Amino acid sequence: MDLRKHKSKTRPFTATFGEGDDTETVTGNYRPFAFTPRLLQEAEAAQKAGEVSETLAKTFAPLVASWDLTDDGKPVPISADALMDVPVDILAGVTSAIGEAQRPNPKGSED
Repeated sequence: MDLRKHKSKTRPFTATFGEGDDTETVTGNYRPFAFTPRLLQEAEAAQKAGEVSETLAKTFAPLVASWDLTDDGKPVPISADALMDVPVDILAGVTSAIGEAQRPNPKGSED
């Protein structure tokens, strides 16, 4: 098994926000094999140091391969710097959707 081959694979996610007529979604693709012990260790170390915001952005960026999030019609880049301006609720929602997609039998799965 070649790690490089697996690290480039992506899977879809859909994050839903709001309720009823105000429901909106962010869809995209994430890299399931990008979440590594090193990435987790860096996130935990930053949390202990009180650098949660920047670390959230740095941790999130390598996981998301693509998404349809826009700001005034312009695509929001998936970089640590650009993610610093994305509301935490959106990042948390996308992270939650990725977590659901990672489960062995995600919601809506026929497996």
